[in-house]
Amino acid sequence: NNFEFNGIVSCLKPQTPDLPETSLGCNATSFELNWPASSNASNYFINVASDFNFINNLTGYENKELGNLLSENISGLNTGGTYYVRLKSGNSCAESSHSNTIKVAVPETIYTGTWSNGTPNASKKVRFSTGLNLNADLEACSCQIDNGVVMHVDSGVVLRVENGLDVQGSGTLIFENNASLIQTNNTPDIN
Repeated sequence: NNFEFNGIVSCLKPQTPDLPETSLGCNATSFELNWPASSNASNYFINVASDFNFINNLTGYENKELGNLLSENISGLNTGGTYYVRLKSGNSCAESSHSNTIKVAVPETIYTGTWSNGTPNASKKVRFSTGLNLNADLEACSCQIDNGVVMHVDSGVVLRVENGLDVQGSGTLIFENNASLIQTNNTPDIN
């Protein structure tokens, strides 16, 4: 029984994964990421970083091999942090290119005269890009006053943040007499 093969053996390159958008809860230090299977894939590799260019990868998440799983619990995050995630798939003969990069962070609403993502609440980061006289109580996951922006908190008004308060550069936050700042979590993030 002599057998002779005159064909070509080929291997199909795996499909590039597609990551769905996800966000973090206000006090989250981990999140579960799920994705659909990529055709011809038998392995996945994940990168998680604190910057879009993946220079500052989280420990243990630089091209981490996951096997043939379709989810990963990403832990060790800083509360209120912003992270970037990408994935690639592989098989015994090839790897795909990287997936889309997703930004994983607490949802944000930006004040520019109106709110960009609905009114603030305890599950959103609030950012002021334009000055405001705050004349009603405001609750937010965290608060940022942009460089050059002046924000006044009127008398009797409470600005309540779960986590950090960041007044950038020449930004100014002024509390009138009997106004209050309440920070719920004991974090060092008041700048």
